Amino acid sequence: SRQHIPKLVADYMAEKLNLDPLITHTLNLDKINEAVELMKTGKCIRCILLL
Repeated sequence: SRQHIPKLVADYMAEKLNLDPLITHTLNLDKINEAVELMKTGKCIRCILLL
């Protein structure tokens, strides 16, 4: 829930929580439609968009 976000961020920053394996795709912002489609079709867990 929303109340857990600060602790999760702190744990991630302290390297106690590794989220990197959940990032399956990294795309440039101009590929946002592709990222949404990948998530909608279940072909990725999480896309990161680069600005």
